[in-house]
Amino acid sequence: MANQATGSAANTPRTGQLNNQARHALVETARAKTLRALVKVELFLDRELPTPQVTFNLRGKTAGIFQYNTCRTGRTKLIDERSLLIRLNQALLLTHPRQFIDEVIPHEICHLAVACHYGAKPRPHGKEWQNLMQNCFGLPANIYHNFPVAQARTHPRPYAYQCNCGIHYFTARRHNNRLRGSQYSCHNCGGLLHYIGKLTATR
Repeated sequence: MANQATGSAANTPRTGQLNNQARHALVETARAKTLRALVKVELFLDRELPTPQVTFNLRGKTAGIFQYNTCRTGRTKLIDERSLLIRLNQALLLTHPRQFIDEVIPHEICHLAVACHYGAKPRPHGKEWQNLMQNCFGLPANIYHNFPVAQARTHPRPYAYQCNCGIHYFTARRHNNRLRGSQYSCHNCGGLLHYIGKLTATR
């Protein structure tokens, strides 16, 4: 999923870095969400799909890519299911976690599903892929993401908290309330939110 630049660089947030514990937790959350998205598209297609390898080593402006190799049986071109790979951009995941998990992961899983279900013939963002995005995940079939890729000096919600289902970000005011004894729980899973690290600006 490539980037489509929007707005001016001066108005976009800078990439931040979480501590190792928070970074690891967010990566594992994204990995788990990838498997859940795979199960969801399996139910939609009513068939089992191979589990891809998932890495977080993609850099630059691209949020994610799906890769595979092909092999031939006679004149038939087949997908080599042992080669399925989803590469995700960890920097964009850390700075835009909710949008990344909600949009990029389904985007790449739909590519995998199209390749395994329909073969190598369909266009990358053709009607098969669009159908899965819209009717399986209920998402617009956007080819590009619009994450700001330039960096800003501050982050509006720099305090990372974790529940049973993911990562949440607090403003300084809410974080200070938590330090004074306020308890916050996740609206999704109901679990208490625990502080795991601060997002700090980098140049």
